[in-house]
Amino acid sequence: MTVIGTRYRKLKRKTGNRQPCYNSRVRFLERLRTFLRARRERREAERLLAALFARPDLGSISSLRPAHRARAVFLGYEAEGGNVARIAFGLVRHPKPLKVPGVCHEVIEIYIYDVAAGSVTVEGSHNLTRRGRPGAAPPAQNR
Repeated sequence: MTVIGTRYRKLKRKTGNRQPCYNSRVRFLERLRTFLRARRERREAERLLAALFARPDLGSISSLRPAHRARAVFLGYEAEGGNVARIAFGLVRHPKPLKVPGVCHEVIEIYIYDVAAGSVTVEGSHNLTRRGRPGAAPPAQNR
């Protein structure tokens, strides 16, 4: 008896009468390919976002400044044809409590950067302070 026959019998014992599934290898390779493509696109989007804040004409196309890069939060991207078309990012405004007693707001402004047009638009804003239960008190201030 050959070594190949012995291996086949052991495999047959483990899997029953089923043959080894070629589809599981194909599905794994498809998932790996999809993961690598998504990782490449995300890295490209993050690189384009960093390049946006490094642009000298940033103040003329939006209210952003290069100093805002430290507070930028990458939210996602849209790809068209394998290239990044739009990038969504947010900026946290008023990250520290205000001096007014009982008032503490953190607001994230959501921006959309259209890579092809080179334009930045404000999509909206979301108050992070009110993310808990409706009517919940704001977090305590540190004094």
